[in-house]
Amino acid sequence: AFESLNAALRVAVASSQATYSALARSVESLRLALARTRSDLAPAGFGGMEVGRLAEVHRDLNVRRVRVVSLEAELSHIMDRIKFSTGVYEKQRREVASLTSDVEQQSRAADAAR
Repeated sequence: AFESLNAALRVAVASSQATYSALARSVESLRLALARTRSDLAPAGFGGMEVGRLAEVHRDLNVRRVRVVSLEAELSHIMDRIKFSTGVYEKQRREVASLTSDVEQQSRAADAAR
């Protein structure tokens, strides 16, 4: 029973790590896109830009910033879940080791009593 639970926890941790990697890649690509947008705007300056285009770029930047913050929050949540799952797994591993030791001691005591 503990082995199947431990296996399920390992699968959950592996899945969380895969999700973490995907989120990290998404965050990095959004950061790069934001940096590219900033560098595209910097050399040209804002003098020749239409007001509407400037407002659109500003909105896009804000949407990307919100998305980055959202992804970072989700990433933090997943990292917390991974840490929790790892802690649960370690606790269960210690419990299994303790139970195994207890069973061995009881077996030896039963053998000695015979």
